[in-house]
Amino acid sequence: MLHVLLVRYTAPLDDVTPHVPGHVAYLERRHADGTFLLSGQTVPDDLGGVILAVGSREHVEKTAAEDPFAVAGVAAYEIVTVDPGRLNDELRRLLPARFTARPGTGARGAKGLWVEGRAVRPAARCGPSSRGRAGATGLCGG
Repeated sequence: MLHVLLVRYTAPLDDVTPHVPGHVAYLERRHADGTFLLSGQTVPDDLGGVILAVGSREHVEKTAAEDPFAVAGVAAYEIVTVDPGRLNDELRRLLPARFTARPGTGARGAKGLWVEGRAVRPAARCGPSSRGRAGATGLCGG
């Protein structure tokens, strides 16, 4: 599964600042182990940050609880789990193999994309006929 983690400061920035080095080390470890695909600060930066994570919900919840910000009580996590319906080709190339592998093959199948064993339509191929809801934008519905 994919998860969007919203990291919101729960304390003044002066209280958050001493925990930044530990938080950065935590982010680096989780990027290195493949759990985090993206992390960054919100704009404006006083709101917190956003992380895109992969893995089971349980694993991601446990991982979020280990963040030095969360341990110190200066930030709280909101986790939104996403069941991808479509993937842009550029994003597909960045995702771990388990998100683009056809069941039983370990590779992209000739008949399409697969996310954790389920077929996913590429966003670039969605068009006006996609569930009849695309309209002039070419965006696919649900």
